Amino acid sequence: TGKRMPKRIGSYLGCLALLLCGCKHRKLPTISQVEMKDRSTQNRLLRGFYPAENGSLWRWTSRTFAVSLDPPATPRPIYLELDHSVPPELLNDVGSVTLITTVNGVESGRQAYYKTGHYTFATYVPVRALQHKPAEVEFDLDRAASHPKDGRLIGLNVVSAGFKEYEQTLEYRENQTW
Repeated sequence: TGKRMPKRIGSYLGCLALLLCGCKHRKLPTISQVEMKDRSTQNRLLRGFYPAENGSLWRWTSRTFAVSLDPPATPRPIYLELDHSVPPELLNDVGSVTLITTVNGVESGRQAYYKTGHYTFATYVPVRALQHKPAEVEFDLDRAASHPKDGRLIGLNVVSAGFKEYEQTLEYRENQTW
């Protein structure tokens, strides 16, 4: 038969294990932006993204897609920025499309698109929308198309999505250039 360890030794070993593992709360890295090419943040893509095709820097989305982001630790206003393209496969099928964004269920912005091309959408995020962390950021298109090759529901071609201070957005840099 096997021998039992005395309770006192078991308690000491348990305390030692806690000390070795570290009793301090480990701070996880803040992820305020996800890029489709970055494998380390793929777990922040919650739904509505198709796998990258042939090593591309972007991903097709479905009509609704969502990411999980950590708001930056700053008292300054936060903006949501989406780097994306409106593909011809979408607009040729639906004519125009409106993108609506919500952060933790609070609408933060909307944008209508009538032409294909590359866009950077930036919108202010209300403070009340950032109370739950990480924040669930959902993007919803009012229309979608069927992919011409496989019939799946398609929306935008997304490169990245992230929370930024206004001075870090493309919109700010372009305004400064003018």
